[in-house]
Amino acid sequence: MFLVRTALCLLLACASAAAQMSLWSSDHEIREVALTAKASPEVLVVELQIADGWHAYSRDVGGGNPVKIELAEDCDFAAAGELKLPEAHEGAVTGKARWELPIKASGDGDDLRAVVWFQICDELECYAPARVDVAGNPQPMSVLVVVDQKDDRSQRIDDFLVANGCKVSVTTYDDVKAEQCEQHDLVLADSKLFGKGKRVRKQVLAFPKTTTPIIAVGFYGTELIEAHGVAMTSGYI
Repeated sequence: MFLVRTALCLLLACASAAAQMSLWSSDHEIREVALTAKASPEVLVVELQIADGWHAYSRDVGGGNPVKIELAEDCDFAAAGELKLPEAHEGAVTGKARWELPIKASGDGDDLRAVVWFQICDELECYAPARVDVAGNPQPMSVLVVVDQKDDRSQRIDDFLVANGCKVSVTTYDDVKAEQCEQHDLVLADSKLFGKGKRVRKQVLAFPKTTTPIIAVGFYGTELIEAHGVAMTSGYI
């Protein structure tokens, strides 16, 4: 189970990135910057694409207002940590920049609303601070767990993922279909240790092609990835 837990921890570390959903954003009148927002149930991400010759601020440098993200007090989420700032030169941010706010559900978890404030400047002037409202319904990452058979091991994997905020479906190598894989954010293909589960090797090698990312665990996991034409995997020496 250690190998599986390691893979699950890797999966959860990547969960926010894998499951971020685009949010609705209101318009603003500053043509020199484009704002996009997306979120998972654990993080709200705001990205600015700033035109050449212009900059925003990641912190207060005594002139110009830094980017701020304020969650609505009556929405289903609250801040869960400090705002992660992009790299900046003396507080100034240029080009494409990303702000990340850790969040946690404080209600039903289906109503995320926030206000983003930003101000951009060039060498001669600063625009007035702009306000953009963002809103949406961030969903938990959906994981399809594929096993040789549904048993205590598969139930422990299911319980671990659910306890860490994922939405889980479990199927077997005999039954898995490409459509199922495509309906999920990530596929976790499990396999037992050497000498066990030999009957599923044929199904593993015939695993359906999918555009959904796959984490494949164990010996058969390596064979599954190789069957998909991936040239390199990590595993035991």
